[in-house]
Amino acid sequence: YRYGGVGSLISLVQSLAREYNLPLVLHLDHHEESDDIFSKVRAGIRSVMIDGSHLPFEDNIARVQEVTTFCHRFDVSVEAELGRLGGQEDDLLVDEKDSAYTSPAAAAEFVQRTQIDSLAVAIGTAHGLYAHEPRLDFVRLEQIRQQVEIP
Repeated sequence: YRYGGVGSLISLVQSLAREYNLPLVLHLDHHEESDDIFSKVRAGIRSVMIDGSHLPFEDNIARVQEVTTFCHRFDVSVEAELGRLGGQEDDLLVDEKDSAYTSPAAAAEFVQRTQIDSLAVAIGTAHGLYAHEPRLDFVRLEQIRQQVEIP
């Protein structure tokens, strides 16, 4: 979208979806900057993933609250991440030693305070290829599920 801008790209995709009667939601994945998210929502994005997982807990909550408040005015769904997934996705590389599992209690507080629509949690999963056999914490996932009522 270097030549026409993101708004032109979004309009083109939405036009094609209407023309061919395709159910389509454009999702903005792993963005950190609120203003960038806001401009993409104004251009037509209808689902966002705000990634403040690298921030301290309270700062992550504040950033996600700001994004959720804005996005929900446009009926845009918001996903947020709590905990750090190891691996690489796009330009983000998180070393395995820097990854952190999501606390079930923190997940419940985070969801309640931010009013997000879905939560990305860290239970030993990673972006990209696994260097070795993953150790997924399904007990932790079940504990999170018991305390959090959103996907």
